[in-house]
Amino acid sequence: MLKRLAWMVCLSLLLLFNFAFAKVGILSTQEVASMIGKKGVVIIDTRPQEAYLKAHLPNAVNLTPTGELFSEQYGVKAASIASNSQLEAALSNAGILPTDTVIVYSGGDNPAFFLTNATRVILALKWAGVENVYFMNGGFEKWVDEKRPVQSGEVALPKTHFVIKRNTPQTYVFSDFVEWAVKNENKIQLVDVRPFAQYTGEFTSDKRLAKYGHIKG
Repeated sequence: MLKRLAWMVCLSLLLLFNFAFAKVGILSTQEVASMIGKKGVVIIDTRPQEAYLKAHLPNAVNLTPTGELFSEQYGVKAASIASNSQLEAALSNAGILPTDTVIVYSGGDNPAFFLTNATRVILALKWAGVENVYFMNGGFEKWVDEKRPVQSGEVALPKTHFVIKRNTPQTYVFSDFVEWAVKNENKIQLVDVRPFAQYTGEFTSDKRLAKYGHIKG
């Protein structure tokens, strides 16, 4: 009896642990197809609005990686995550709640931006506190190749009241943390994902920069 009770307690704690932490994952087009139209499921198309309006997944809303989830800094459009109040307004207008299951997909023929566009939106959603966010593997092109249904025009979901209780710290870091990381190279590894010529400092045509190269370490 005690062994059984201990097992039930362990199982309950495991379930609570899983529910306590938000999920980020990858779904197949088949899995996404089975979820369309279900309560609490929101699908986000991250492609440019022109492409989105021509055709998109059924009931998908459009949030782009240069849109209202981001702000302009240092002369770069969408260089930084938006303020919490701006995020709350954008996600409320999109019809999203923190408890929703949100599926994000991208598309296009430029591999440099195919995953980047979706990733930026996913990070913004996680930063704002959306509990469960998934990427649809293969993107819009795979969906179309499989002859799955599409829809044209803009989708407007009922507006919600999105409230950010706290930001997810594993999502973004800011300059003060980077400065600390530079002084603690043995504790933190920085990774520069820009093209190699920018990393080495050979690319100098961007006159917005006072220095060229990469962050120390």
